[in-house]
Amino acid sequence: MLQFAYPYQTEETSKPLFSAKGSAKEIIPSLASFGYDGIELLVRDAREANLPYLLKLITEENLKVASFATGPMVADDQLSFSSLDKSYRDEAVKRIIDLIRWAEEFECSITIGKLRGQISDEQPRLSWEYMRQSFDRVLDAAEKRNVDILIEPQNENHMNNFNRTDETMSFIQKFNHANVGVMLDCVHMEAELRGSNFVQLFHDAGDKLGFIHLTDSDRLMPGDGTYDINAIVNNIRQLPRVPFVSFEIKQQNSSLAVAKKALKRVKSIWKEGV
Repeated sequence: MLQFAYPYQTEETSKPLFSAKGSAKEIIPSLASFGYDGIELLVRDAREANLPYLLKLITEENLKVASFATGPMVADDQLSFSSLDKSYRDEAVKRIIDLIRWAEEFECSITIGKLRGQISDEQPRLSWEYMRQSFDRVLDAAEKRNVDILIEPQNENHMNNFNRTDETMSFIQKFNHANVGVMLDCVHMEAELRGSNFVQLFHDAGDKLGFIHLTDSDRLMPGDGTYDINAIVNNIRQLPRVPFVSFEIKQQNSSLAVAKKALKRVKSIWKEGV
C-alpha cells in the first residue's frame, strides 16, 4: 500500500523551502487529520531541532518519520561533502552522523541531495575525492546503525554531478555498503528523460529506490502542471516495493491547504487504478 508523507522544516531552519514551516504543534496534527502516513523532516542541525519533542508528537499522532532531508544544511549554512574548505566538509559529515542516531530511532532513511556538493571547476579531482571520503565516513556510521543513506540525482540546472539515475547508481555501487540507495524526484526525472516516461528510471533504480518526491511541472501540485500524473502514479503502483512518497511542491502561502488538496487528489488517482 502506498504511504504518503508531507515535508516539514524543523524550527531551527531559516530559509523557506518546498515544505511546511511553522509550529509543529499545529502542523503535525493537521497533517495527520488529512490522512498522511508520515512526515519528511527537513533538518538543519539535529542538535538544535528538538527532535525528542518531534518524535513524541509524531508518535502521538500515529505517524511515521518517512525520511530526514538535509536541504537546510545547504540552504542555511552552505555545507557540502565536496567543499574545498575542510571546516565545511567536516561540519557536513558531523551533522549527518548526528542525524544518523535519530534516523535509527525513527527507523527512517536520510536523503542527500545538494549536500553532496558541487564539483570544483578549478580542482575537480580533489572535490570528487573529498566527496567520496565524506560518503565513506557517513556510510560507515550509518551501516553500524542500519540506516539507509539515499542519494538524489538532480538535473544540471541544480548540480554539476549525478544528473542521471544511472550515473548515481554507478557511484553507489563503488561503495561496499548495502545501506546506500537513491531517491527520485519527478522534476529531476523529467529533465533526465526529456519528456519520455518514468518507467525506465524506476527500473534503473530497482531495489535501491528508497524514497520518491511526487510533483508536477514547475513544482506545482500534482494535476496542476503538464506531467502525466496518472501515468506516474501507475508507474509507482507497479514497483515491487513501493517506498514513501512525499510532495516537494510550491506552498502557495498556505502549506496546510496545499497539503490537504494534494493528498486528496493523488489518493483519488491511486484508488481509480485499484
